[in-house]
Amino acid sequence: MLYCPCVDLRGQSFSGTAWCHRAPSEPVLSARSGAELRWESGTRLPRRYRGFFGRCLGRRCPSALLLELQRAAGTGNDRCADCGDPEWASYKLGIFICLNCSGIHRNLPEISRVKSLRLDFWERNLIEFMRNHGNLWAKAKYEAKVPPFYYTPKSHDCM
Repeated sequence: MLYCPCVDLRGQSFSGTAWCHRAPSEPVLSARSGAELRWESGTRLPRRYRGFFGRCLGRRCPSALLLELQRAAGTGNDRCADCGDPEWASYKLGIFICLNCSGIHRNLPEISRVKSLRLDFWERNLIEFMRNHGNLWAKAKYEAKVPPFYYTPKSHDCM
């Protein structure tokens, strides 16, 4: 359960004194400043905080679904589409990529848009798109005509 006071639900953002915490157990640590640090029940958020983060209550969170898709056998999603360990995904291409490759994809906004698997919120339609595509599908489509002598990046290339 995550409670984020960084964005006020009335649309106001707080200055540098706001932060988020993820609690290891059910109670959630929340604060807008050091003086306001308090624990709240992780099962019931106050009604005013249920809008954005309350979507996961009683259901599986989108990030959990993405991590499950990433680990699915036979999809090729357990490795970066370009080189190594995926922590990010391009939701325009439907691929799972590593942190370094996500930086490259970020510089190509007309081709690829990236989100973190763990940090960003994923809408259901994007999760469904990722489910229907994946790294093996993308490689078959986009690398079908790559000549055999072309160098394929490895995980140590991005370090």
